[in-house]
Amino acid sequence: MMMGSLIVGMEQYEFRCPACATQFPVDSPVLDATVENGCPLCGQPVSTDHFVPC
Repeated sequence: MMMGSLIVGMEQYEFRCPACATQFPVDSPVLDATVENGCPLCGQPVSTDHFVPC
């Protein structure tokens, strides 16, 4: 279900880069892309350990 720009029911996480300390909320697809491609700001590889559920 769409509600504005939020998708209701999609799990949200807080990401924090261990290298540059960038911190921002993400949903599951963005989590997967960040783990696959690294931090979007500095490119440092990250793992699922760098995400916590909101």
